[in-house]
Amino acid sequence: MKLQYNIQIGYNHFPKPPLGVEFTMTVITKPTITAEALFDQISEAYEDAYGGNEGLRTAFARLNDYHEAGSSVLDIGCGPGGPASRLIKAGFQVTGIDISQKMVDFCQKSFPGTFHKADMTKYEPSQQFDAIVSLFNLFQASYTTTYSMVFKMASWLRPGGTLILGTIAAEDYIQDKAALSTARKHQYIENYDANFMGRVIPVTFLTMSMWLNVVQQAGLFIQVVDRCDFEIKGFEHKENHLFITARKMKLEPLFGPYPLPTFRRRPHLLSEGAWKPFAERLTRHEFDAVLKAVESNKEVLDIGSGHGGESIDTSTSLRM
Repeated sequence: MKLQYNIQIGYNHFPKPPLGVEFTMTVITKPTITAEALFDQISEAYEDAYGGNEGLRTAFARLNDYHEAGSSVLDIGCGPGGPASRLIKAGFQVTGIDISQKMVDFCQKSFPGTFHKADMTKYEPSQQFDAIVSLFNLFQASYTTTYSMVFKMASWLRPGGTLILGTIAAEDYIQDKAALSTARKHQYIENYDANFMGRVIPVTFLTMSMWLNVVQQAGLFIQVVDRCDFEIKGFEHKENHLFITARKMKLEPLFGPYPLPTFRRRPHLLSEGAWKPFAERLTRHEFDAVLKAVESNKEVLDIGSGHGGESIDTSTSLRM
């Protein structure tokens, strides 16, 4: 008997054959779908599934406390524009980018903000923003890319700017014990097979502690961390969402909370007048032993003996 299986390579388990049945198994591996292709496919259903997120409403209400109407907001991975529409209604000037042309086309037709197709990893904004919203858009990025993106977002913020980052922590999603152990050991896991709107895709998860660490390393001050249960509509699946609200409090985010000085201190000037009283207070208990050790030498190079007092005192026995 020959059976053919279509499986995903990851932390899934190979099925066991029935007792007494021998068969060969053909493994078919599908190439990883790109983010652009994935979100083009789900563009029409995404907002229906993920709209009405209470955790996001709470985070956006806090954004209104930090920034006035008219402030600029960059929505990274804007999707079909659900979050962007809320920001626009609140009076913010919204710029949205997304890898999916279908998502961008929908936003351009539906909302008055500025929307264009862009790969966030290659995006180079022409301005800094008062706030940046990055919601559930880094799962298909590697750990190093995720780390880099947080630093980029910090650099795109104006001083006093706010980052709202929505994600899922590894420990809040992974059920497999071996995979969870790997995630906790390294603080992240890559290529973990996760369910997303009826599809299984390889994703990257960071632990909550790693998320907080990366945000702080980028020089951002964490204001609030919210966690919210959310049910994906139409898929009978629940997720625990993590929202991190952080602010750029310093002018130089990449230097951490204490930026480098804005001016260079001149070097200290040495002079004999300043050095002599200091040298006179030094005690050199080991000097007699040093003289004993080098007494058979005809010439001795004296480096850093002070103002020369020792050399003068010992000149009758050693030539220095």
